[in-house]
Amino acid sequence: MEHCLFTIGAVFVPAAQALDAVWPGVIPNLTPVVSYPLDVDQPPVPGEPAAAVRLRQAMATTVIDGGWASSEAVRDALRTVPRHRFAREVNLADAYDGGDRAVITRRDETGTAISSVSAAWLQADMIDT
Repeated sequence: MEHCLFTIGAVFVPAAQALDAVWPGVIPNLTPVVSYPLDVDQPPVPGEPAAAVRLRQAMATTVIDGGWASSEAVRDALRTVPRHRFAREVNLADAYDGGDRAVITRRDETGTAISSVSAAWLQADMIDT
């Protein structure tokens, strides 16, 4: 007997992978998971470009002024975490794009976005929630 999830059609791959973690084998022929190296496994970078610091501070100000970071811990993270190290596929300006856009990090052969770093405001809001 087929599981009802098998009949729903196309499913966003990350969502399908999450379902597969709970109910292994329910969704057949899943696309393999793309794994990125964890930044903590990378050697530390001494210093960082002044532009990254300036762009990060501007992004943090936008997110904080927008009311999406209510806790001091999240505000500190916005001001200090080097976001560009988690979006190596794009330039600094795109990595810190005002805090209001997701950063597309991977596209498929048709140009459809298949992986991203969430917008900074959304990250802050999810962490604060």
